[in-house]
Amino acid sequence: MHRRHSVCFAFDRFERIAYPRNRNTIANATDSDGTISQVQFYHNTTLLGTATKQGNTNSYLFNWNNVALGNYSITAIATDSQNISSTSTPISITVANATTQVYYIHTDQSA
Repeated sequence: MHRRHSVCFAFDRFERIAYPRNRNTIANATDSDGTISQVQFYHNTTLLGTATKQGNTNSYLFNWNNVALGNYSITAIATDSQNISSTSTPISITVANATTQVYYIHTDQSA
């Protein structure tokens, strides 16, 4: 009998990042009776890329480069050595223009 494996993101479910931006996206994936063969990251149904395992951990890193402005719903799909897959809960990422804050300093000239 095959036991289930799990996949989840290693950061908050909602995130806002500044454009332009490269994003290291990390998912943790485990399989109790085998090995994880790959973890893929998707925006809706569009494959963004495949992650690489980080050393002797359960973490899988995907470098998402040149992320365009917009709202993204990201899922990670982990596939094990028996070709059985599991999908993470989606996370939301918003990529927006960076804002510049201007501060005015008024000095008191009266003496």
